[in-house]
Amino acid sequence: ALKRLQRHSESGLNPNPVPNRHIQAKVDDFKKIWIPHQPSPSFHTVWDICDPLSASGRAHLLARANLSTGNYEDALKAYKQIPKQRADYQAEMAACHSMLGQTEQSDACVERTLFTDPEFSVESYMARQKFKQAVDLDRWRDSLLATTLPR
Repeated sequence: ALKRLQRHSESGLNPNPVPNRHIQAKVDDFKKIWIPHQPSPSFHTVWDICDPLSASGRAHLLARANLSTGNYEDALKAYKQIPKQRADYQAEMAACHSMLGQTEQSDACVERTLFTDPEFSVESYMARQKFKQAVDLDRWRDSLLATTLPR
């Protein structure tokens, strides 16, 4: 299982935007606690231990990817897997609902966003975002501006 994890990491198929050195550090940590004469753990057990992102981190990455490509329903499904909702997540969910024409749900998310972070604004949020393609940034901004969030 450990060898499969290393091959997966080295193959470039790494689903995490985390440098391989971080994954290697997790593998090294696992090696320290693994008892060689015990049955080998499954690949998924090793991956869960060594994964630098939590399940909610992976769900957020999936949600953001879907939001940036305009797959709003899939983005909402991913957001709902995140147990602790931050203001940014609520704003992004509001954008999804708004783009789907679900005004009431969008307004509820905006309300939760502003309750969590009263200073939240689209401008301050967008200043923190990094996109390689301007079209992605524009789509993201447009979806947020379609909500009732403060500009």
